[in-house]
Amino acid sequence: MPSDSAVRAWLESTRDNGMALGLDTTNAILKQLDVNFDGTTIIHVAGSNGKGTLCSLLSASFTLNCESNVMFSSPHLCRLKSASG
Repeated sequence: MPSDSAVRAWLESTRDNGMALGLDTTNAILKQLDVNFDGTTIIHVAGSNGKGTLCSLLSASFTLNCESNVMFSSPHLCRLKSASG
């Protein structure tokens, strides 16, 4: 595992890149990986509060109805160690 200082240095090095809005980068990666989501229903949950609860409830509901589902939750990083404890 990289040291805290190495992670901080990498994070700082990406600061000047700015935010890339849109899905161009994601679509390019999916194309390179030959991933196809045609015919797949995707629910994207965004907002300030309640995302984890809503996603857990949706996933449990789908599971109870014997519907295949996957939930991906990305941690919000407030400080370097907040995602790992």
